Amino acid sequence: MQPLHFYHRQPGARSEASRGEPLETLKRFRTALDNGDVDFGQNLIARNSGVIRVGDEVEILTRGPAKAYGAGESDDTPAPEAQQQATVAIEWQGQQFTGNNQQVLLEQLEQQGIRVPYSCRAGICGSCRIRLEEGEVSPLKKNAVAGDGTILACSCVPKTALRLAP
Repeated sequence: MQPLHFYHRQPGARSEASRGEPLETLKRFRTALDNGDVDFGQNLIARNSGVIRVGDEVEILTRGPAKAYGAGESDDTPAPEAQQQATVAIEWQGQQFTGNNQQVLLEQLEQQGIRVPYSCRAGICGSCRIRLEEGEVSPLKKNAVAGDGTILACSCVPKTALRLAP
């Protein structure tokens, strides 16, 4: 069995080839069959911090059955059509600023000092879901635009002027 090697890229330094990695690759190998969660190899939970060295005594407090894993569904979406770079007006809770049609919303909001909760920055966790009150976006994932008027800020690029709310 070959080990998987992943690397972390800075937010905003995404290339077409790396969009969604390493989570897309991880989903193919570590999707829990019982609930669809993507596990990051967490096979134990530490009760305190420190360093374990060879020869240290380790006490196992509880054991459980191994989880069943399989290949998960990929929510790849064809890359959005290339748009000629343009500015767009973005409004967040009455605060207006000029954004662009090239970067994802989460990054543009952060550049304005607006804090939006996030966790994965890859369209999986749903932490950055916000309300799209007006305007159009280009989704980078199939699940980035929901039927209830909410969008994933990490996976949507503005197409037109937008009005957004938490």
